[in-house]
Amino acid sequence: MKIQKNRGHGGHNGIKSVSGLLGSMDYTRLRLGVGRPANPNIPVPDYVLGKFTKEEFAQMPDFLNKAGDAVESIILDGIQKASTKFNT
Repeated sequence: MKIQKNRGHGGHNGIKSVSGLLGSMDYTRLRLGVGRPANPNIPVPDYVLGKFTKEEFAQMPDFLNKAGDAVESIILDGIQKASTKFNT
């Protein structure tokens, strides 16, 4: 989880599209990710687009609640404070 503002797309086509439509990179985003595979032989795209394990799926409610708390903190506390609290 990472809160960012004024960042590039980093090769992510969805973010590139949003920036293009807005005509700017001046927006705040909450990036949620699954990390990288523990096994270096697994291609990153396959890992990222793969299905969650039962254990990962069981952690999803807590993770999404934390993401919701991060959005609330961005709104109420500002980006700087929220970033300090939630960026991992």
